[in-house]
Amino acid sequence: MADLYSSCVLRHHGVANLIGPESMRKKFVAWDFPSSFNLANGAIQLTAAVLPLMDGTRVLGLHLGLLVAIGVIVTMVRNREFGHLPPGVILLGVVLVDLWGSLINSWRRVTAMADTKKIDNAVMAGRAM
Repeated sequence: MADLYSSCVLRHHGVANLIGPESMRKKFVAWDFPSSFNLANGAIQLTAAVLPLMDGTRVLGLHLGLLVAIGVIVTMVRNREFGHLPPGVILLGVVLVDLWGSLINSWRRVTAMADTKKIDNAVMAGRAM
């Protein structure tokens, strides 16, 4: 459920990159990216927004979102665009919180499965006696 936060933020950023204003596209060129980089960046962000919504690709999508957030922050710092830094920091924070929650839930499932196996083994051992 918490992964929805990352998905919403990444979806917003992805759509903004795909259909954003001309000034946004000019910024990418000013930051030494190719003129059509906004399209690739938007597609990557939309992919990172969709993947956490599915069980099998949740962690992969969150890691992709993490890479996007780090890329945004590095680009802003490298180009001294500190005024554009807050969205990247917010994205990083949301993705880290969701990733942490997803990893904790995975750990809980693994330990629950291990506990179930111990109980099953104990029951089977009791029947064998």
